[in-house]
Amino acid sequence: MSKFLIAAAGTMALAMASQANAAITIASGSFGTSGGVHSDAGQSATTVTGTVHGADLVTLSSTTDTIDTAGGGESVFSADDGSMQQFNIQFSKTYSEVTFDIFKPTDGSTAWTLSVNGAALDLTGFTPLTQNANKFTVNGNGAGIGSLTFTFTPGEQDLREIRVIPQSVLPSVPEPATWAMMLIGFGGIGGTLRARRRASVWLAAA
Repeated sequence: MSKFLIAAAGTMALAMASQANAAITIASGSFGTSGGVHSDAGQSATTVTGTVHGADLVTLSSTTDTIDTAGGGESVFSADDGSMQQFNIQFSKTYSEVTFDIFKPTDGSTAWTLSVNGAALDLTGFTPLTQNANKFTVNGNGAGIGSLTFTFTPGEQDLREIRVIPQSVLPSVPEPATWAMMLIGFGGIGGTLRARRRASVWLAAA
């Protein structure tokens, strides 16, 4: 019984560690339909707002530029001088995936950095940015994505087609830590039943 509990506890610890260390990843290419970030056109400020599905707030800001909003659907967020150097996206809830399109109207390369939830993301193989659409998907791999911070050198024209996938739409499959807890629970029940059976046999013999 004790060996079983030790093994199950070890499994749980490993599962929880793997969850905590789940790496947020990025991939390039096209992306499908999901909840787009919409914003009222005509905003022009260092901080503007948008929503997902008309409800969940998204705050978009820059420490270097004034952001202009445009678009009748998914919004386009551009720098008023045409060269955005820094851009923040803060969601009011977390998402399993975030996709976006960095639009570069002219030829020439641009170096960029991206932090997700305040931690720098490894962009090896994704630099420099090229002309026109540069589409990317950031996947939380079990971790919720709550914020993104971009820097561009030199600046980019805009970010557009910002889309999110809520964590709630992921398949409802128990996490490894949940399975480990269930195993410990079943082991505890089995151990209790065996202990009671031994006690009743001992009392009968006495």
